Amino acid sequence: MESLVIGALVGLVIVFIVRKLFVKAAPAADVQALIDAGAVLVDVRSPSEFAGGSLKGAKNVPMGSPPKGLDKSVPVVVFCASGMRSAKVAQDWSKQGFQVTNLGGMSAGSGLKL
Repeated sequence: MESLVIGALVGLVIVFIVRKLFVKAAPAADVQALIDAGAVLVDVRSPSEFAGGSLKGAKNVPMGSPPKGLDKSVPVVVFCASGMRSAKVAQDWSKQGFQVTNLGGMSAGSGLKL
């Protein structure tokens, strides 16, 4: 029982640290304004996940791939299935000079007008 409690506490600490390290998801209203202003919507899931369906108008640039075809002067909105991969990509691409906003998971995009 004690090891179960310790395991749960360690898990919570890891989740807290991961959330602090990654870029948090932006509110849907902010994302909508960016898209309305011409931001590029990028799905960072794998090609097979993307082939299974994505948000309308999204480009597929899988996590770990270079952001080919993206212009650093044009804002980018990234998303994935849960928001974890897109948070990491947002952090990485921001360091490369891109204007990146993390939408989070695909479900966060369900209310967007695309």
